[in-house]
Amino acid sequence: MKLLNTLMLVLTPVAGLVACGGGDTSDRLDLADPVVRFVHASPLAPNLTLFHGSVVQGDVVDKPYKFQTS
Repeated sequence: MKLLNTLMLVLTPVAGLVACGGGDTSDRLDLADPVVRFVHASPLAPNLTLFHGSVVQGDVVDKPYKFQTS
């Protein structure tokens, strides 16, 4: 019984990684640089700009409804 419990404890993280799919493993393991995806999905909101502190980030300046970055 103890062997079975140990085996389950060891295989649980492996099963979790397998369930995530195999596409972007470095992102799943938190080894890749962070990525921000910006989606403006509110039709009643004004145009939006992406800031970090007081600095405009990238080319996301005054974007209208139905805009998204990749």
